[in-house]
Amino acid sequence: ERTKFSGMLKAPVAEESLPAPREMVKHWTLAELAETPAGDRTADLARGRELYAAALCATCHVCGTTGRPVGPDLTMVANRFSRRDLLESILDPSAVVAEVHRNVVVTKTDGSTVMGRIVQNDFRESKLTLTTNPFVPSELVTLPKGEIRSWEESPVSPMPPALLDTLSQDEIEDLLAFLLAGGKVD
Repeated sequence: ERTKFSGMLKAPVAEESLPAPREMVKHWTLAELAETPAGDRTADLARGRELYAAALCATCHVCGTTGRPVGPDLTMVANRFSRRDLLESILDPSAVVAEVHRNVVVTKTDGSTVMGRIVQNDFRESKLTLTTNPFVPSELVTLPKGEIRSWEESPVSPMPPALLDTLSQDEIEDLLAFLLAGGKVD
């Protein structure tokens, strides 16, 4: 069956283009964003969904019907985290990384290193399979276990920091409203 279906498993994945790069607005801190801005401005959830893609969130996270399931699903994030907790996680993604989403740094016997998330480590096979590119999770690297000297969990999140730095404060509020609404725009 593996031989019969191997062609289907290796079918080329349609690459989605990344959104156009945005200009730096400001390096935001939690202190600046922690309090909900005063005023009677109503968050724009549709704009929040657009910013979800523009800030690269949709590249790795699903929220409602938007995004790709590489990292944690954010649809129900409002049920688990406060607005402040969510901001902390976005501003400092390496502070807390769920075990299932942690990368490992593999040191090979030749001294080189490979970093990625383990997708297969079957004790019955003498290989370790990693996904090394969070933007293309189907790109896999398979290492024979005989070539591995050691591996350790990386303290660095695969989620890049400073993702909010290209957004204005109003845009950040729209993005947060979209996340806290579970991806709903109505």
